Amino acid sequence: MHEPEPVEGTFPDDEAVQLGDSPAERALIQRRTLRTLMGGIVPGGAAMSSAYSSAAILGEELTNNQLLGGIAASGLTTGAAITAIP
Repeated sequence: MHEPEPVEGTFPDDEAVQLGDSPAERALIQRRTLRTLMGGIVPGGAAMSSAYSSAAILGEELTNNQLLGGIAASGLTTGAAITAIP
């Protein structure tokens, strides 16, 4: 794998040491970072699924119409899809 060349002046010397100079230290930091990121996916997924359900139930309760409740939930899906486009 190609290792990028460091850019001068990017990190102070003491901060570069914290990032891990050896491959073992770098692997440890990468594992810890991935665990942290993956740990944030679970609550985020739970929040999104509860938002879809809440939107459908609230839309149906407010309008007394199942179709409009479904449109509220599909609006969340459409909005998420639009924001995912770079």
